[in-house]
Amino acid sequence: MKKQKLHFWILAAVCLLCAAVWFLVRYLDLPESEEEEAAEVTVTDFNAGDVTALTTGGEYPLNFVKEDGTWYNAEDRNASIQQSMVENLLTYITHITSETAIEEPDDLSQYGLDEPAMTITATLENGTSVILHIGESNSITGDYYLQVSGDDTVYTVGSSLVSTFEKTPEDFVEEETETGTEN
Repeated sequence: MKKQKLHFWILAAVCLLCAAVWFLVRYLDLPESEEEEAAEVTVTDFNAGDVTALTTGGEYPLNFVKEDGTWYNAEDRNASIQQSMVENLLTYITHITSETAIEEPDDLSQYGLDEPAMTITATLENGTSVILHIGESNSITGDYYLQVSGDDTVYTVGSSLVSTFEKTPEDFVEEETETGTEN
């Protein structure tokens, strides 16, 4: 009989503990993690059609200008440029969002932004420029640190933005197709 009473009290204590945990989770509405509350922040938002020049600095320098709706390599205007490739670059920078925004960074060197690895500049029709500074990669997430010129905030962006711009000017040259007749 004593054993049954002991089991009853242990079972009752476990039930009370479960009810208390259920109450805490249900009625206190605790967030499961801080990441769930993170909202996307708009970093850049401009129209690709307004861009008249696109340049990059760093290991992969590019210099494109747009005249009469056609993109040219500013360094070699005779080279025929694959227009869609330049337009693709623009899709990566015209509307950048980030889930991480460090509003008051203490030291830009910890993000690699004291000496950015890459700088991307989009010059717009109205004469203004959007300048993106790309820093180091976060070793845990693989994201890169980004800062927009004129904004002290440091953001993180996916590695696809950086890898898309890691091209040489030769990568944009249209390959000539031979047009010959066979007899």
